[in-house]
Amino acid sequence: MMPLSAACGQRDHGDMPGNHGLAAANGRPAPAAVPPPARLIVHDSRGSGRLVGRPFGGLDRTLARARALSLDRDLAAGRPPEASRMLAARARDLVALRTRHLLAADWEHLLRVARRPARPHTPLAAICRGRVAAAEPDIRELVTRLRAALPVAARGVATASTLLGDGAGPLYNKGSRRDLSADVRQAARQLDPAASLFPPGP
Repeated sequence: MMPLSAACGQRDHGDMPGNHGLAAANGRPAPAAVPPPARLIVHDSRGSGRLVGRPFGGLDRTLARARALSLDRDLAAGRPPEASRMLAARARDLVALRTRHLLAADWEHLLRVARRPARPHTPLAAICRGRVAAAEPDIRELVTRLRAALPVAARGVATASTLLGDGAGPLYNKGSRRDLSADVRQAARQLDPAASLFPPGP
């Protein structure tokens, strides 16, 4: 489930003018619309199982970013964002277009580095270049889905982020038996808006 925000305010209907109409009639500029406060959708802490809205602020974002690695692993493993306030805050950050575009740029940078000769004693020296080359079509599909201006599940973004930073995974560890192409395809599938919004039934 993707994190949700509060619903937009209601519009005025009928012939009766709202506040904006009255302000215009009096020759004053209409007041700027105040956006609704950001909300996090989480499970009720009293154990009822219901989803409830909680205010979302800068402290939530800061704490979630400080725990990004562990939260991303939990989301990638399939833990729902609404399971906790921190997961919901991290998921909200992950699905933002800006975050997804930055992650897509990191994957594109990886492709460029993998084509160059290895430079010893650099952070990217351990890249398994052969695996990256074999997975390039799948990586490019992942990048396309990350950049798409469509709603996606936080799990797919978390999977793409975790895979890119996993030093023990198939991207950097030659001894890893995991298939990099398969892992990248899994992240791309999790970013499919249709699969995210309409999960299969039981």
